[in-house]
Amino acid sequence: MLDYAVVKYAEELLLVVVYFRAEEPSLRVNQNTIMHDLMMQYILLKGVHNQTKDKIAKPYWYSFVTEPEFKRLFKSSDVCNVDGVAIEPDGTITATEIEH
Repeated sequence: MLDYAVVKYAEELLLVVVYFRAEEPSLRVNQNTIMHDLMMQYILLKGVHNQTKDKIAKPYWYSFVTEPEFKRLFKSSDVCNVDGVAIEPDGTITATEIEH
């Protein structure tokens, strides 16, 4: 059973917020959320560091905002919640969503 100290250690290693509930043991740590956030970070970073076969940089996007940052920027319920927002090389703004 994971406890609060283990969750804090995981946050330090992963650099990802790990949500912890102290009340009901079966709901203490949502491992699905952790995997979702890690996959999303990987995809967003992989898109920034994309290369051709000849090792020439060809990013899918130049900048991105993750879901927690997006929620801090747009607190309004008028804005659809997304996993991330990316700016493509042509200036197009793209919402990213991952389902696993």
